[in-house]
Amino acid sequence: VELFAKFDPMMELAISKCVELFAESIPSILIQTGAMIKTLQSGDLVSFTALFSLLISVLTTGFVSATLSYDFDTDPQKRAYNPEFYGYVPDDGGKRAFLFVTMILFSATQVLIKATLIIVLAWFGYRFPVYYILGDIVFYLLYKVARRDFTHWVPFESVLSLVVSGLIR
Repeated sequence: VELFAKFDPMMELAISKCVELFAESIPSILIQTGAMIKTLQSGDLVSFTALFSLLISVLTTGFVSATLSYDFDTDPQKRAYNPEFYGYVPDDGGKRAFLFVTMILFSATQVLIKATLIIVLAWFGYRFPVYYILGDIVFYLLYKVARRDFTHWVPFESVLSLVVSGLIR
């Protein structure tokens, strides 16, 4: 760990994965889903290539999302520091692999459902997906504030801690 680093390397990796998810992966899934729904609306069939491309995008996004949780949970230092929070990934190899695959599939399915919902809401006007996304974010942040979990891990002081926490969350 570097002397003046605010985050450890694992946190930097997690932040870069989140940026990749929200700046590239999820927008591409939205574009692909929208194109497929528009194709189906026009009465045409969606090609196998388009379906396969969406499947790969969704599974890749699910994989990145699952590795974020998996990497933090299997970190020996985090498990030793807070065993009540970390440790849901079992130590048995077969169970660990099963859990990881289900985490990928769960994340991929959730991303696909949310992408489809956003595209369907956009049919009624572009303000509806914005309302949905803002509502989702506000509810999440209120939940974090209510649990007093909004700034607990950010290594900054006072107002800067709130700003950085808001951007990261």
